[in-house]
Amino acid sequence: MKKHDLLDFDIDEFASEIKNIVIETKEAAREVNMGQHDSFFEDVYDKIPANIAEQKDELNSHLTDYGNWYDNLEHWDVDIR
Repeated sequence: MKKHDLLDFDIDEFASEIKNIVIETKEAAREVNMGQHDSFFEDVYDKIPANIAEQKDELNSHLTDYGNWYDNLEHWDVDIR
């Protein structure tokens, strides 16, 4: 497209701007408290299916056992040992 003068902007400059926006957005997201981590299981279904309830339990168990391995759980209300 650039070869045929169909782009009226510099693609490298555009890519750099997008990269900066993504970095700024990720940094801003780190400041947001996400609430209870298991609430996203409950916001989808009126009644949680058995397989989803099992996944929720597995996640809770995993976070209890290995939560200290994650560096970004401070944004979730997670009870880890």
